[in-house]
Amino acid sequence: MKRMASILLALTLALALTACGGNSGGIKAKDGYGEGKIGDVMQSYFFDFTVNSVALQDAYESHTPGDGEKVLVVNVTVANTFAKNARMSKDDIAAGNADVEMYDTDFQIEWDGGDDAVAIPITTDADTFEEFDPVSDNQLPAVYPLANEESRTGDLVFDVPADVTEFVLCMEEWFDDGSEEGTAGDLYAVRFTPEAK
Repeated sequence: MKRMASILLALTLALALTACGGNSGGIKAKDGYGEGKIGDVMQSYFFDFTVNSVALQDAYESHTPGDGEKVLVVNVTVANTFAKNARMSKDDIAAGNADVEMYDTDFQIEWDGGDDAVAIPITTDADTFEEFDPVSDNQLPAVYPLANEESRTGDLVFDVPADVTEFVLCMEEWFDDGSEEGTAGDLYAVRFTPEAK
């Protein structure tokens, strides 16, 4: 199945921890959900991702958040594992069928505070979905390709309330099943309390 861009619906922080992982070299979803912490390799169907570090800042390069907000910088590594997980043939891989198009909206930040307690990276407008250029060479763009087995490390940057200290980075798989909505797959969450810089 092909992958679709994902825009997640707001989750609650009350999701139960149902995934165990460490021993296999990463965390896979169990019963549709996988949860980890900074440094854990989260293993989805299309790609693995790892939250390397997180920080709350007053600004990020030339980007300054609105009043009452801070900038949350989440450094992640994403690695294309689609061919291995889909058990693709060498011919399919050579034809580029294992390439994955990544979207900044694959990831969102959530915090305790109701349905509006969610943010997507600043490289996409949350209302219009207009894409913006990164403000730093370290920042991941709104859309970028990952070839078979390619990995990329960069910053996901979010504007968040200044008084919040606990966050969850969420990613949900979406499969192109021919319908407009697609089919939701497993949900992954990485919980953390960032350090202020």
